[in-house]
Amino acid sequence: VEDSLAIIKEALAHDPENSYLWLTCGVLEQERGNKNQAREMFRKGLEYDRTQVAVYVSWARFESMEGNYDLARKLYMEGTKHDPMCERLYHSWAIMEARVGNAQRAEELFKQGLEVDPKNTYLWHGLGRIAVEQNKPEKARYCFEKALNENPDNAVVLYSLAYMELYRAKDYEAARRLFERALEIDPTSNKILVLYSKLEMHEKNFAEAAALAEQAIDASPTDSTAIVQLAVVESFRENHSYARELFKRAIDLQPRNMDAYYRWGTMEWRAGNRELANKLLQKCRTSTYNYEQYIDF
Repeated sequence: VEDSLAIIKEALAHDPENSYLWLTCGVLEQERGNKNQAREMFRKGLEYDRTQVAVYVSWARFESMEGNYDLARKLYMEGTKHDPMCERLYHSWAIMEARVGNAQRAEELFKQGLEVDPKNTYLWHGLGRIAVEQNKPEKARYCFEKALNENPDNAVVLYSLAYMELYRAKDYEAARRLFERALEIDPTSNKILVLYSKLEMHEKNFAEAAALAEQAIDASPTDSTAIVQLAVVESFRENHSYARELFKRAIDLQPRNMDAYYRWGTMEWRAGNRELANKLLQKCRTSTYNYEQYIDF
């Protein structure tokens, strides 16, 4: 980052009115954690070119990450005035609204983006994700299939469609086919491997579930989600000693891993170790941890 920033600043010395260079400086300062400096760079970019939509999008995304949603909305809105045909802006704005729980507004923005670019894989994927959250499996399936029509080898969309078939439509065979297809494209994706393992565990195919979780750990040995998943599988296989080792390993990697405490506590409860179970469950009883974690857009 330091070297890149030095190069960009040298370029700015020769071309101080180049808004793209100011934008790049802002992004690099953001990566360095210099928030005020990043804002100043974005501001300078717009000072030299008020119509530069890429600056509005990057600055708005930065403010949304900082929790400044009203300011982010103002920046997105200003960007649409200068370029109402920028599908990237609608996509970025919709993601922010979805993440803060404004599903209806997010849906509107995804649709606005699709009016500009009806074949945009990412917009169809985002719209499908909203339908999943609204528990509308038919609508979600339609959106994901539209996304795949444009990009059949998009493993993220395949994952989302598999998730929908698994948790919303309850079509386990369809989900299994999609997982296999996604793994052909991205065989080391931990998200795909872990969710596929959950499907096989639900179907009581514990050997297959364990193998998939082990693949995920092999791909990323410090992935606590994969480690917890293997621990849960082993707990159902009644390999309690090994499961305890795995739960401890996950907590060592991530001491505030509420999912690990919860799953470990429920295993001990089933095994009759009520005192230990209560201690473990007490750690997450007041937590707002989301046990059904999902993916980003």
